[in-house]
Amino acid sequence: MRKKMKRSLIILFSLLLTSQLTHAQECLLSGKWKANKEKTIESIAKSKALNKEQKEFFIKNTTGNSIIENTCKDFTMHINDKVFNVKLLNLKEEGNTAITEYYSNTAKRIISRKSILLGECYYVENGYGFNEYYCKNN
Repeated sequence: MRKKMKRSLIILFSLLLTSQLTHAQECLLSGKWKANKEKTIESIAKSKALNKEQKEFFIKNTTGNSIIENTCKDFTMHINDKVFNVKLLNLKEEGNTAITEYYSNTAKRIISRKSILLGECYYVENGYGFNEYYCKNN
């Protein structure tokens, strides 16, 4: 009887420890986020780095359909019917800012992106001269 009880306590302790470690691994941008078309288009329109044709192109092609699922180790992006899984090489967080580094198969190089959390939304400095906005998707 004592053996069973001891074994049960060890299993329970292990489960609690695992639960705590999993919770401790949450990051600033952990969770599911949906693209915010309106805020992104507003950023494109205000951009000083883009000319008129570039602004028109990005506005026309901003759908707001993408969803990103972030963890501390990777992110998964759902765009229309396509799914992209990306492993993070590095993650630095300070205050409401996260800097992620990952290898892009499309660009064939390491990409570094800065994201800033603003309440229930965050934006990514995407390198094209405007910010992409994502908001919590519960």
